[in-house]
Amino acid sequence: MRTAEERIIGGLLTGTSKEFKIYANQIDANTFKTEAYQAIFRRMEALVMEGKDYDLSVIAHEFKGDHIITPEFLIGLIDPGATPHNTPNAIATLNSERFRENITDIVSRKMQVTTGEIASQLQDAVWRYHGGVPNSWQIEEALQRTLDRVESRMIGEQEFIYGIPEMDRVLGGLHRKETTVISARPGTGKSSLAMNIAYTQLERDKKVLYIDLESGDESMLERFLCRITGIGIDTIHQGRNLTAGQLAKLANAAQKLKDMPLTINDRAAITVGEIYNQALDTKADLIIVDYLNLMASNVAISDEVGKLGQMSLGLHEASKNLNIPIIILAQMNRGPENRNDHRPTIADIRGSGKIEEHADNIILLYWEHKYDMTRPEGVSEAIIAKQRQGPVGIAPLSWRAEILRFGTLQGGTL
Repeated sequence: MRTAEERIIGGLLTGTSKEFKIYANQIDANTFKTEAYQAIFRRMEALVMEGKDYDLSVIAHEFKGDHIITPEFLIGLIDPGATPHNTPNAIATLNSERFRENITDIVSRKMQVTTGEIASQLQDAVWRYHGGVPNSWQIEEALQRTLDRVESRMIGEQEFIYGIPEMDRVLGGLHRKETTVISARPGTGKSSLAMNIAYTQLERDKKVLYIDLESGDESMLERFLCRITGIGIDTIHQGRNLTAGQLAKLANAAQKLKDMPLTINDRAAITVGEIYNQALDTKADLIIVDYLNLMASNVAISDEVGKLGQMSLGLHEASKNLNIPIIILAQMNRGPENRNDHRPTIADIRGSGKIEEHADNIILLYWEHKYDMTRPEGVSEAIIAKQRQGPVGIAPLSWRAEILRFGTLQGGTL
């Protein structure tokens, strides 16, 4: 009986470069234990990356003179009754085998690592397993979903909205399977904007998973209470000059918030795998990560740019596999402080190269009053620096910092 490795390589050999691109997203050369299969996979991958097609004769020529990967060896890999469309099942079988091996290996090292490390590694293993399972879908179903979505938007319906009309006009709301990066200098409202977006979804009965790595669940809840009541965040946080009426409003807001489908995770150094599995557990409709730079990686990467790239890619993959939008807050360097024009650019984001590559949308916040106190305090800008499916531009916003609330400017002014 043919092994899963043999069936995958045999299926890829009978397929085309187009099919290779689809299936190779779920595996890589290291998925195979047999060195010959690793070599064949890498050679097919190299040809596809060069824009070349391949077949059995091309691969045989590539290994001309090899004592192991001979034409007879390659022919023997091909099952006469198999087609490239059998490959997803073989990939799923192999990923299941590797998953079981990985779990066994993690558990066998229980005396060498802490229980917390075991839990984290198991979470990561589960995420990677789900990421490698091919999605089963029919093009007819996908086309119908696409047409339904287009029709809904045509009549003005949006499944996920920012809740700020100008941003919804420019971006068309949030979209499933897309990651949106929000970045800004400290004190310009990126966490507040994320909280505003989260609250909008909660009001629409969407389940929100808020990963709060910067402040903590109590501080985050204070922000939500501020958003609901309109009571200043300083008043709520310090408890000073709080009137009996305001306290009653806070109690009512707390009851309202308690009944909303909100999950806040403020555990430090969380990984993509842990976020992914909690999203599955809570059936989240939206994930917000505040913020990327404070996440942890289970992959040993020494440089910060590589680490941020690995985590942003992981969240991008999670968004696709979970079929939900993910908002990622990212730290910004001091670039805007050192220029005459303080408006931020994508290059100002820490680890910008990889983050830009993986993000579907990038929003940069600019608060001119921060740099010039003579400018209106209540005016901000959402700079749409990247939109994979639409134009870039600027959405003028109103910004009331004391109650953490963004809105759309009326006629360009408050």
